[in-house]
Amino acid sequence: MPDPETPPSELHRALQVPEVVWMIVSYLDPRPDEEMADLAALAQCRIFHGPALDALWRHQGTIRNLINCMPDGLWVVETVQRRKILRLSRPVQVTDWDRVLQYSHRVRSFAVDSYSSESLSQVFEVLRLGVPGDYLLPNLEMLQWRPDSTIQFADINLFLGPRIASIELQALRIPQLSLLTTLTRRFPGLTAVTIDQWFPQYSTSQSQIQIQSGISAFARGLKNVRYLNLQSGIDVEAITNIGGLSTLETLRLHLAPPLTLSSLTGLPQGALFHYLRSADFSCHRDSELAFVTLFVRSWANPSLRSFKLKSRDHLTVDETEELYRALSAHCSHDALESLTITVYIAGLPTPEYIIPGRALQLLFCFTNLVTVTIKSAHGYLLDDETITELAAAWPQIKELHLSAHDHLHQCGTLLGLHAFARHCPNLLHTLELSFDASSVPAPHPDPSLRQKLWHPALESLDVAYSLISNAFDVARFISATFFNVTELYTALADDELEDEENTDPRFPAQVACHKLWREVETLLPRLNDIRAEEFHWAQQAIDQKGYIPVPI
Repeated sequence: MPDPETPPSELHRALQVPEVVWMIVSYLDPRPDEEMADLAALAQCRIFHGPALDALWRHQGTIRNLINCMPDGLWVVETVQRRKILRLSRPVQVTDWDRVLQYSHRVRSFAVDSYSSESLSQVFEVLRLGVPGDYLLPNLEMLQWRPDSTIQFADINLFLGPRIASIELQALRIPQLSLLTTLTRRFPGLTAVTIDQWFPQYSTSQSQIQIQSGISAFARGLKNVRYLNLQSGIDVEAITNIGGLSTLETLRLHLAPPLTLSSLTGLPQGALFHYLRSADFSCHRDSELAFVTLFVRSWANPSLRSFKLKSRDHLTVDETEELYRALSAHCSHDALESLTITVYIAGLPTPEYIIPGRALQLLFCFTNLVTVTIKSAHGYLLDDETITELAAAWPQIKELHLSAHDHLHQCGTLLGLHAFARHCPNLLHTLELSFDASSVPAPHPDPSLRQKLWHPALESLDVAYSLISNAFDVARFISATFFNVTELYTALADDELEDEENTDPRFPAQVACHKLWREVETLLPRLNDIRAEEFHWAQQAIDQKGYIPVPI
């Protein structure tokens, strides 16, 4: 780190415009490690000196860099039971802090986590007792506090300066709840809060309730939060408070006790979370989808852009339809761009877990969806007509995953792919769908109509457990529409083909289909080159003569 006492060198007068200087520094920040050397070099120049130092020190992921600013030899490293420990070699003097104070005011974001390879207990003790001034980092705005066992939780007070706006805390113990009671009072301007509380192993049932009560009280005191991530249950009163905030835009919430279905029914329907833009739920309990559905019904038609649900419950068709119906009734139809609903437990292989077309049709009102990922237990009951409706309803889609733990039913035929070519010009990254490709439709006799089905954007196709009988015919059909597809995936990995423990009677047929799809992937590049030439010729012919060549 450059010494602030070193005389800086001169630069051309053209770079004395502050906006230009900040643009150059901002280009290197955020930056990979190799560009830190560039910022350090800029800091040697008079014009760039201050802005470059600000960029270098803006985020610190360790206290070590500040400690390294103290005089050489003040700290020594010892190894005790295979762990490095920093210890003082002599008492700290007032002048030892001089260079630390030259840089500490530049830090805006700081993180302390539990992955440090060094024990810093004495370092924090020295900071707690000896740092000049009221705060070590007086301009700190963002704090991630996840200390290991060698750091006292109370040392967080070293960093709670007057400008704190964002705070992230690890799982709390009962003695640490007193911090929460003061945070909202000391920092009414908090705009971003994260509290991880994933079923702490040290916690008994009673202590867990006490902790969640403390977190609920904290949430009830929030006034200006924009981003709230609580991986802990909070009570209905806390939900009502945050739901009424005009500032809250992003909510990540773990639905757990003390919430109950009966308490959620007390939420005012259609009255809360009007300003919400992103919602992310997780809920590992029985009837969890009912919790999310009741929660959504309290929304006041927010212009939600992103909705995400991670579920471990067995989601039946009826439960799925209730959630989709709640979303369509309580969210703006024009705003939603990203929808993710994933199930991590497959459930029983029965029809009540297969999502029918009528359920997905409840989501067709969201006409500006860009990314859709839905993972069901046992697939979908869709025909070509419903797939065509889906593609027409989501013309902005760029990435679509209709995945499942198991596909008990195929989603239409190869003809269903034509719907995406006709209606989804932006489909680019991935299309995931399990369909029946055992029968390959003949090309349309009208070459002009075939030309309208050319879709040069899509790059990847995930066919899951799609049936197939003839690799060349299928590759020819796919390349005739999606002639830029270079990656093809199935639900099986190559190293799973010899799984002797798989007792599923369908497994041999699935392996055979996987191998045929691998052949399709091998055939596609050469066929795609031909299709790309045809596409180019067609464009030229249309421009020059109005003639369209007949594809193979």
